[in-house]
Amino acid sequence: MISLKKLSKYKKDDWYLEQTHARPIILTGITKGFTDGLKLKDYSIIVNYCKDEELYWITLIKDQNELGSLIYKKHKENKNYWKNEFKKYLKIREEIEENLNKSRKKDISKISDKEILYDIKRYINLQLKERRVSSLADPFIFYSERLLEKELEKFTEENPGCSINTKEAGEILTRPEEPSFLSESEAELLRITKEIEKDKNLRKKIISGKIKKEDIKDKGILKDIEKNLDKYCWIKCSFYGGKDYNFEDAVEIIRDFLKKKIDKETEKNESWKKNKKIKKDYISKYKFNKNILSIAELSPLFSKWQDIRKESTLIASYLHSKYLKELSKRTNVSEEDLAYIADYSEIENLYEGKLSPLLLRKRRIEDVLFIFQKDKFKEFYQEKIGNFIDKIINSGSSYAKEIKGMVASQGKAVGTVRIVTKEEDVKSFKKGQILVSTMTRPDHILALKKAAAIVTNEGGITCHAAIVARELGIPCIIGTRIATKVLKDGDLVEVDADRGVVRKIK
Repeated sequence: MISLKKLSKYKKDDWYLEQTHARPIILTGITKGFTDGLKLKDYSIIVNYCKDEELYWITLIKDQNELGSLIYKKHKENKNYWKNEFKKYLKIREEIEENLNKSRKKDISKISDKEILYDIKRYINLQLKERRVSSLADPFIFYSERLLEKELEKFTEENPGCSINTKEAGEILTRPEEPSFLSESEAELLRITKEIEKDKNLRKKIISGKIKKEDIKDKGILKDIEKNLDKYCWIKCSFYGGKDYNFEDAVEIIRDFLKKKIDKETEKNESWKKNKKIKKDYISKYKFNKNILSIAELSPLFSKWQDIRKESTLIASYLHSKYLKELSKRTNVSEEDLAYIADYSEIENLYEGKLSPLLLRKRRIEDVLFIFQKDKFKEFYQEKIGNFIDKIINSGSSYAKEIKGMVASQGKAVGTVRIVTKEEDVKSFKKGQILVSTMTRPDHILALKKAAAIVTNEGGITCHAAIVARELGIPCIIGTRIATKVLKDGDLVEVDADRGVVRKIK
């Protein structure tokens, strides 16, 4: 039986809190992947809190540690176990891609209600199928971060003559060895930019900002741009929703590349290629124990796994936006209210008159807490959830001159803070500012490229902020827990990502 009383037995430090700008509809196909059928072992409970268009994802550290330990146990038994599982996972990912292509070609305004429901159930179930494996990336990340910190400290104690910077070691040992999907997309656009450089007239038109598809006479270039748009149609989406990635978006990126040195941008885009050798050379210097080596071996795989999983989440968000628009027309319920559906079964119930639209409106207006266990969930509202929220979310000091976290990308930077959570924050972000967020997302990329450094509340050794910061070559500190509480827009700070410290200057 799901109840708030069961949550009261846990202390604040038992929970791991993540926060992002999102709508409950994104939970469909995700949460049950953690609590119902997750490979190795289910999470015992998942708690989600929705307030002011922000979604708090709350899990037990105990669950993370138990699953993380099982992941390493499998690795020790068979070094190829997770590589084989990843290959199986990629087949599910292919199904998701095939379904996306079919859905995009379909005019859903002309299909029956039955087919609409079938389509939605299809893509949600595919995401659920994927999440029952890919959700292991979360416990791996968080457990490995804690394990690596302990093991590196143990290593320095056992080897007093060895001068090793544990922050630097953690960053090097967990570097990705393959590009992120953002890097892959931009690599394609960089290749197109090099071709455009050869055509002076076309180059001039693009830089001027006055360019249309018909202005591109070279059919090869136009075909390559359209291929990129088709492949990454979902890349402008976020966990909140989004829009189609269009011709103007691609041209804007190409225009930016044309204003820079292409070779330098290409080198930056391909920085991940050096990571394998850097890591190998670093490991050869020291006699690390088996636990540290296991983390170094598995991190690139789970980093790629997490990145591909994020693609699938954005694909689901893309499809949610497409189908919610049509559902709104057919049910006379606003798209904004429909976004507060927390499980596919509620869509069927809405059609059958078993779910009141007023309930969706209530979720949207009031703070709501969802508790998921196995394949069930229950919701609670403001009058009942106050104590839990105050203990887990509202607690913690907002007064500190120095913040500590994990080094995700080394370096130092000084700049003014800009808190980034929503699309408006990305648009107003200025070059050289310090980007501070609960967690970064793909839709933050325009701001991330301008940032002098990145600081996040949350994260892990293969989180989005860590991957992007390494690709961009800028300092990044993750897992501070309190950065967005302590820092405010305009604060002047020093980010020392060699030591994992953010210090207020004024």
